[in-house]
Amino acid sequence: MWAREGRTIVLQGPPGTGKSQMITSMVAECLLGGMRVLFVAEKGTVLSVVQRRLDAIGLAPFTLNLHHEGRAPLRCALSSRRRSAPASRRTSQR
Repeated sequence: MWAREGRTIVLQGPPGTGKSQMITSMVAECLLGGMRVLFVAEKGTVLSVVQRRLDAIGLAPFTLNLHHEGRAPLRCALSSRRRSAPASRRTSQR
């Protein structure tokens, strides 16, 4: 899979062809392999669909939807995640 090799992937196609499921599968596989993933979409709806699918398989802690959010919500989201992280994880990140 190209995503596991660190390649950039552009996925285009008409509605209803499984793009969101493909993206979800690729992101999940990369996350489970310890990789960092940046998923960018033109429309917020796509981001929400992929985020909802990742939430459904237990990968919500690894998602952060910044579509039309700006910096203040980013700071808030990051600080709330830091507070909710287990103590052992917080100390290992320093």
